[in-house]
Amino acid sequence: MLSNTVDFQIASPAGVMGNVKGGKMRVLAVSGDKRLPALPDAPTFAEAGVRWNGVINWTGLWAPKGTPAPVLQKLQAEIARAVASPDLQAFAANMGAEPRQIGGADMAKMLKDSTESWGKVVANTAFEKQ
Repeated sequence: MLSNTVDFQIASPAGVMGNVKGGKMRVLAVSGDKRLPALPDAPTFAEAGVRWNGVINWTGLWAPKGTPAPVLQKLQAEIARAVASPDLQAFAANMGAEPRQIGGADMAKMLKDSTESWGKVVANTAFEKQ
């Protein structure tokens, strides 16, 4: 984008926020069902008239299979404390991110749903059909 070799891109807010704030890029729309506080003037895809939910970026923290339950519980408690901290919330909001924590069962469901959803995208690509 910055070298003018492409006209637009789909990217995570965190990955482009510096260029957006620096006036080098303009956000046309955001994924999800609500506007981002860091980009209040950027409509959602639905508000912009595009029938597409977009891509929701996420990051996960993983523990090895077989990690004892008390260790997992301690990790989850510390992550929850970090996610709730004002410093992390402010840092994330500045990048257009909304940190939250989900448990293992919800993460497994999200991974399953994501795999199924992206599997459909792959199945409909030219690469898959060759």
